Amino acid sequence: MSHLVGYISISYAKLVKTFGEPTHKNPHWKTQAEWEFADPPFRIYDWKKQVLPAKVTDWHIGGENQDISAISKYLQSKNISMVIFP
Repeated sequence: MSHLVGYISISYAKLVKTFGEPTHKNPHWKTQAEWEFADPPFRIYDWKKQVLPAKVTDWHIGGENQDISAISKYLQSKNISMVIFP
């Protein structure tokens, strides 16, 4: 089960340009937009935002502690900096 491991600050438009449309769109759940990745396994998602995804600029990164370094390196390869959750 994944949990919060970090944050990224990026526009929805840049996420879509970089990764394509969200894997999941759930307008009535705690997340409205979410991208899932397999290698390394992690998720990018908005959490309890009160605005449409197109207005979100702070996103959560969900994963496992042992994968944090690999997640960070993957995001860096896409020119996205991750702030690791303490």
